[in-house]
Amino acid sequence: MKALNITQKIQVPLEDIRYLQADINYTFIHTSEGGTIISTTTIKRLNDRIGSNAFIRINKKYVLNKRIIKSYNEIESSVMIDDGQVFVLSRRKSRILRETLGQI
Repeated sequence: MKALNITQKIQVPLEDIRYLQADINYTFIHTSEGGTIISTTTIKRLNDRIGSNAFIRINKKYVLNKRIIKSYNEIESSVMIDDGQVFVLSRRKSRILRETLGQI
């Protein structure tokens, strides 16, 4: 089982991560248990550490676990996840997401 090493003592299994949310130099890691872990690492560095095809960066603020994406609205350029939250896609990422969802 792969895990994301946040610190030497804190590891989160990849399947427990729902999405990552950037806030300047901090990243909020939202887990499937409903908890949130705050990391002092940037979202880019955490995304690079994940190194998994199970996640997709949809804009500069969010990285989503592909398994929680329930629908994609091409007209509004947004995705809805399993709990009803809607995230807006960047223009550049919408093409990549369409290709990725076609492979799922």
